[in-house]
Amino acid sequence: MINFIKGQAYNIELKDTSIMGNNFKNVVCLGEIAGEIAGAYGDVMAGHARMASVVSGLPVNYDDYDYVLFRLTDNSVRAIGLEWIRENSVVSLDMRKIFVEIDNYPVSKIGLITTALKNLGIPEDDISITASS
Repeated sequence: MINFIKGQAYNIELKDTSIMGNNFKNVVCLGEIAGEIAGAYGDVMAGHARMASVVSGLPVNYDDYDYVLFRLTDNSVRAIGLEWIRENSVVSLDMRKIFVEIDNYPVSKIGLITTALKNLGIPEDDISITASS
């Protein structure tokens, strides 16, 4: 069983890459959800049907198992069935607090930095910017 941690970044691979590709590098776990809810983040019924056609042992119905919501590097959110993930491929990436110091930058433009960081997929709750003289 794979245990994903909310807010943690991962590299993962799917059991069959022809379905959704395999570009799941540095994806951030947003949490686990039930199959009924996963449909709001993509066509998981079709994904399940395609995956079931090439991977043996999947539950019969798409909503018989859980999904993980991932924020991809392009800032989109995708629901991936736990049953679709190759278990031995999951790599938890080392996450650290990063501090950046910028000298001689106008305080009035801090909003631009915040926007740029959010566009990179960093959740607003994880951004803290302070100004000093």
